[in-house]
Amino acid sequence: MMAITSLIYAADPPVIEGTNVILDKTDAVKDLRYGAVLYEFFQENYFEALKLLNIAKAQGGIKNHGDFPELMEGGISLSYGMDNKARDIFARLLDANTEKPVSNQLRFYLAKVLYERGLKSDAQKILATIDQNQLPAHIRDEYLFHKFNLSFDVAQARILQLESIVAHQAKEKSQPAKAAPPAQVSPAESTIHAEPQAEPTAKKVVVTARSSGSKEEQELEALRTTLLSNAEGMITTMNGDSIWRLYATYNLAIAYNQAGQSLKGVSILSKVGESIQAKATLTKEKQDDELRALADRTHLAAGFMHLYDERYFLALNEFKVIRLDSIYSNQALLGYGWAGAKGGNYQLGVTAWTELAKRRASDPAVQEAFVALPYAYEQLGIKGSALTGFEQATANYQQQIKAIDGVIAEVNSGKFIDAFFEGYQLGRVGWFAETPKMPVTLPAIYLTTVVSNGQFQEVLKDIQDLMSLRLNVQNWQNTIGIYRDILESRKIAHENFMHEGGRASLYAEKRALGAELQKKYDKLSAEVAQIKKDRDAIALANQEETAKLLKVYEMREVLETFVEQPHFTKIGDPEKYKQRVERMAEILYWDVHEVFEARLWAVEKQMAIIGSALRETNFSGQGVQKALDISPELQRYGQRIADIENRLRTTLTQLDQTIESHKANMRGLAVARLREQQNSLQQYMWQARLSTVRLYDESIAATEKRAEAKQ
Repeated sequence: MMAITSLIYAADPPVIEGTNVILDKTDAVKDLRYGAVLYEFFQENYFEALKLLNIAKAQGGIKNHGDFPELMEGGISLSYGMDNKARDIFARLLDANTEKPVSNQLRFYLAKVLYERGLKSDAQKILATIDQNQLPAHIRDEYLFHKFNLSFDVAQARILQLESIVAHQAKEKSQPAKAAPPAQVSPAESTIHAEPQAEPTAKKVVVTARSSGSKEEQELEALRTTLLSNAEGMITTMNGDSIWRLYATYNLAIAYNQAGQSLKGVSILSKVGESIQAKATLTKEKQDDELRALADRTHLAAGFMHLYDERYFLALNEFKVIRLDSIYSNQALLGYGWAGAKGGNYQLGVTAWTELAKRRASDPAVQEAFVALPYAYEQLGIKGSALTGFEQATANYQQQIKAIDGVIAEVNSGKFIDAFFEGYQLGRVGWFAETPKMPVTLPAIYLTTVVSNGQFQEVLKDIQDLMSLRLNVQNWQNTIGIYRDILESRKIAHENFMHEGGRASLYAEKRALGAELQKKYDKLSAEVAQIKKDRDAIALANQEETAKLLKVYEMREVLETFVEQPHFTKIGDPEKYKQRVERMAEILYWDVHEVFEARLWAVEKQMAIIGSALRETNFSGQGVQKALDISPELQRYGQRIADIENRLRTTLTQLDQTIESHKANMRGLAVARLREQQNSLQQYMWQARLSTVRLYDESIAATEKRAEAKQ
């Protein structure tokens, strides 16, 4: 969670202590949708948070929170293994000139995930673009640690190539290269990555290059010298109290040992031990499990370095300080026994290997002790115990080989893999997921090392993510089934409603009437608006006023028609009549204009009442239309639900296929490791059998020799 949380709040800025993020109490959520996303995120419902982010994006995006919503989406996507989507998001944000501290953290976490997925070259390229001075203090040392490891990991391919060439050249010159001891006693050869690994890798063939040698030897020496020098310089820039500095220093010691400089490696390991002790003393607290494990591993590595170079007494001193309940105690007992035996004190070997042989037989160190213990008895001259020991070792190996056959059958049946997820329920995913607990079964005893392997863990977490997605899809299937039932109920209710009392035809008539009334209302509204604009008071005159106005108009026409007639002048003066008519018209116009505003207000009020009534009618008409049109709408919803159901079924099938493919991969990894154990056991078994036969032959030869002597 630290990876995402620190990115989300990096800009404001937060106070960061260790792996905790303390938010500024004045921070406020400015978009309700972002608040919902944060709520799900901090409730550890990461899938729900991702879903809400995508819904918000479809609705226009989260506002007023800058790049943080996209940073969260990219981080969660990356944790789900959606590398391409996460890269696209991060690349877009980086191109948009994201603030330097945020962009550096962004690059760091992206490189870290790529490194864990085995894409080391890509991770190294991204780390090279980071300005370490812009990184927060709590991740700067971790950044340097990963940069340290990547510098060796990326160069390893070239180193192996050069070592092979140099070894071949040395063989041709009859100058054999210095070879490593057997792989089962090689914990000193593995470097620490994120945490101490449960099982070491085998020691590589190391050839100490000379500057006067071939060009390959010179290149190998120069490459190692440069790597080691850069690594030492990098470590000096780390915080002295940082656990990452201890890990990096440990790895530096291993690198020196692999380069053929074991004394330098031992010297560095002693400094690691001193730093661990000082760290515990400084804090006045008991060393925690991580520091104790690192201390044990440091002594174990130093012990085997001494053992390889025949410094047996020093090796004994390193092995004997390792705790008996440590995860490295079996390897320490094995190494202690060999250091004593190689130094000529086989009784120490007997003591150590006797204790070791009592432990779990599936452990590789214990398996070697089965054959090492009778070897020590033989060297001490206790041939009877040696013979018995070799026979018991053979029986143990046969039993183990047979047991592994049963384990392989159980792994192939799928029971072992399925046991990891028995009772699995929806929970955390990706970076945030807790690794499923190893089932307490017979295969678990033999597969401790393979289960702790990074590749196996990646596949295991991928399956966990896929099963989480599968549970989500199943939940969606249940939900869509509920929607389908609701839709069917709506269809039935609609059909029953529409067939009662001929509602369909009645609703059609009402809709037609409403349309006609609306048309008349619109026409009348336009006339009233024109009257108001022209202030046409006459248009609002009442019936009596209109009749009087019409009478005045008729009198005007009569006067205009007959005023020129000779006989009309005998009645009186025409102008006098015209003036009277005009005065009457003016009085009527005055009266009409006097009441125009009141009449206009009354008309507008009536129009408003009519408009409101029409709107209610139209609303009812819309309801009628909706009632009439709901059937096609229900059909569209039905088709959408059917399409979603098909998509969910297809997705579920794809998830099942992908889960099964990953499980097959896990089975393959487990079976391959079990076969390796069987091969190792068979080699030990044949060694024990040959030793048994040899001791019997020696016993027979001694008996015959004594018989001849008596004769």
